[in-house]
Amino acid sequence: MWVLFIFCSCLKRAMAQAVLTKFQEHPDAWTKTDTILERAQAAQTKFYALIVLGNAIKVRWKTLPREQRDGIKTYLIQLIFRLSCDDATLQAQRVLVHKLDQTLVQVLDSTMK
Repeated sequence: MWVLFIFCSCLKRAMAQAVLTKFQEHPDAWTKTDTILERAQAAQTKFYALIVLGNAIKVRWKTLPREQRDGIKTYLIQLIFRLSCDDATLQAQRVLVHKLDQTLVQVLDSTMK
């Protein structure tokens, strides 16, 4: 019985990883990160979306139109403020806020280069 449970659990994990990898490889995946950040319930999913966004910032920041770059910066700032507005929310979301901070620093660093 336990062997079957472990096998199913590993199989589900492998399938989920395959889906996430395929999503990350899609050239427009980063354009969905705001939707994922707003709608996802699992912190891991939000964290993964920020990894996808961070990769896009590294690879294509300079090629994005100024309106998109400004939109990304504004969105990140607003989300950080929203999650930091009270201590309870900040404590509950501190790992996510930290990753958002890192992503914003990455944006600002890419802007300065």
